[in-house]
Amino acid sequence: MKRLTLISAAGLLLSGCGSVHPGAAAVVDGTTISMDTLDRTASIYCLDASRQAEGQDGGLAGQRGRAAIDLVLQRISADMVAERGLEVDESLAEIPDDALPAIEEAFGDAPDAVDVIGESVELGARFAAIGADVTGEEATDANLQELQSAGYQAVLAEVPDHDVTFDPRLGVDRDAVATGGSGSLSVPTSSDQPGGTALSPALQCSD
Repeated sequence: MKRLTLISAAGLLLSGCGSVHPGAAAVVDGTTISMDTLDRTASIYCLDASRQAEGQDGGLAGQRGRAAIDLVLQRISADMVAERGLEVDESLAEIPDDALPAIEEAFGDAPDAVDVIGESVELGARFAAIGADVTGEEATDANLQELQSAGYQAVLAEVPDHDVTFDPRLGVDRDAVATGGSGSLSVPTSSDQPGGTALSPALQCSD
């Protein structure tokens, strides 16, 4: 069965400067992305990274910056689709029914897995719709990844036109890198405990 992979926009060039509302991970054009929403998304990203990279992912803290960027892109891409009057292919925007057992097997009883993966799938579908609009090409199985990439780049080009701020503790710099530092929410923690016992993915991916 084909492995489900989360769409990530971790290459986005964003500034981490500016102030945010109390309790907000980020603010996009006045719309708040809460810390609860951030951790919900980051915990699933963390579990996904753990199962693909044998735990070498920095735990929950290592995924917060990536999750914050993707949550911002979700909002900006949704605005672009609405403003351009684009139609998003529903078959690309929903998790196939036959993929649900694989999600359950991979993520166990993680309560938000289906929702977070669904949001990632929908983001990829919006990238494809925007990419088709930018290139003038109709989406096919053969060019889907190319259109998603074109759409991703188009969303990046729109970012400077939006008012985006991050909680500075996330350590998201202009290269969208979790810079860490004292007190940062994005400082990766070691997966090794004293005595050499590694944390399980479930423990790595929770506070």
